[in-house]
Amino acid sequence: MLAAAELERALALVADETLSLVEASRVSGYTPDYLGHLVKIKKIKNVGRPGAPRIRRADLPKKTSHGPGRPARRDRIRSIVRSSKEA
Repeated sequence: MLAAAELERALALVADETLSLVEASRVSGYTPDYLGHLVKIKKIKNVGRPGAPRIRRADLPKKTSHGPGRPARRDRIRSIVRSSKEA
Protein backbone atom coordinates (compact mmCIF):
# COMPACT_ATOMS: atom_id res chain seq x y z
CA MET A 1 0.00 0.00 0.00
CA LEU A 2 2.86 2.37 0.84
CA ALA A 3 4.54 1.71 -2.51
CA ALA A 4 1.31 2.51 -4.36
CA ALA A 5 0.96 5.81 -2.50
CA GLU A 6 4.59 6.72 -3.24
CA LEU A 7 4.13 5.86 -6.91
CA GLU A 8 0.99 7.97 -7.07
CA ARG A 9 2.82 10.95 -5.53
CA ALA A 10 5.76 10.54 -7.93
CA LEU A 11 3.44 10.42 -10.96
CA ALA A 12 1.64 13.53 -9.74
CA LEU A 13 4.96 15.36 -9.38
CA VAL A 14 5.99 14.42 -12.91
CA ALA A 15 2.60 15.46 -14.32
CA ASP A 16 2.87 18.86 -12.59
CA GLU A 17 6.39 19.51 -13.87
CA THR A 18 6.52 22.60 -16.07
CA LEU A 19 8.50 22.63 -19.29
CA SER A 20 9.75 25.35 -21.60
CA LEU A 21 8.55 25.17 -25.20
CA VAL A 22 11.84 23.57 -26.27
CA GLU A 23 11.67 20.95 -23.50
CA ALA A 24 7.99 20.33 -24.25
CA SER A 25 8.88 19.90 -27.92
CA ARG A 26 11.35 17.12 -27.12
CA VAL A 27 8.77 15.30 -25.01
CA SER A 28 5.74 15.73 -27.27
CA GLY A 29 7.23 15.54 -30.76
CA TYR A 30 5.64 18.87 -31.78
CA THR A 31 7.76 21.89 -32.68
CA PRO A 32 8.24 24.69 -30.15
CA ASP A 33 6.51 27.08 -32.58
CA TYR A 34 3.42 24.87 -32.80
CA LEU A 35 3.27 24.46 -29.02
CA GLY A 36 3.62 28.23 -28.67
CA HIS A 37 0.72 28.62 -31.08
CA LEU A 38 -1.40 26.24 -28.98
CA VAL A 39 -0.58 28.33 -25.90
CA LYS A 40 -1.42 31.54 -27.74
CA ILE A 41 -4.85 30.28 -28.83
CA LYS A 42 -5.38 28.87 -25.32
CA LYS A 43 -5.63 25.21 -26.29
CA ILE A 44 -2.84 24.63 -23.78
CA LYS A 45 -2.68 26.64 -20.56
CA ASN A 46 0.40 28.83 -20.08
CA VAL A 47 1.67 28.21 -16.56
CA GLY A 48 4.64 30.48 -17.14
CA ARG A 49 4.57 34.19 -17.76
CA PRO A 50 3.83 36.21 -20.90
CA GLY A 51 6.81 36.06 -23.23
CA ALA A 52 8.19 32.99 -21.42
CA PRO A 53 5.48 30.35 -21.63
CA ARG A 54 5.73 27.07 -19.77
CA ILE A 55 3.53 24.02 -20.19
CA ARG A 56 2.63 21.41 -17.60
CA ARG A 57 3.83 17.95 -18.67
CA ALA A 58 0.31 16.60 -18.07
CA ASP A 59 -1.14 19.14 -20.56
CA LEU A 60 1.15 18.19 -23.45
CA PRO A 61 -0.43 16.77 -26.60
CA LYS A 62 1.15 13.50 -27.68
CA LYS A 63 2.08 13.07 -31.30
CA THR A 64 1.29 9.60 -32.58
CA SER A 65 3.70 8.11 -35.04
CA HIS A 66 1.11 5.98 -36.82
CA GLY A 67 -2.55 6.19 -37.65
CA PRO A 68 -4.62 8.01 -40.21
CA GLY A 69 -3.04 10.90 -42.03
CA ARG A 70 0.52 11.59 -42.96
CA PRO A 71 3.01 8.83 -42.06
CA ALA A 72 5.82 9.52 -39.64
CA ARG A 73 8.83 11.19 -41.26
CA ARG A 74 11.15 8.23 -40.67
CA ASP A 75 8.63 5.94 -42.42
CA ARG A 76 8.55 8.25 -45.45
CA ILE A 77 12.35 8.33 -45.57
CA ARG A 78 12.58 4.53 -45.35
CA SER A 79 10.04 4.23 -48.16
CA ILE A 80 12.06 6.60 -50.36
CA VAL A 81 15.30 4.74 -49.62
CA ARG A 82 13.68 1.36 -50.38
CA SER A 83 12.21 2.57 -53.67
CA SER A 84 15.55 4.06 -54.77
CA LYS A 85 17.33 0.76 -54.03
CA GLU A 86 14.74 -1.16 -56.07
CA ALA A 87 15.14 1.15 -59.08
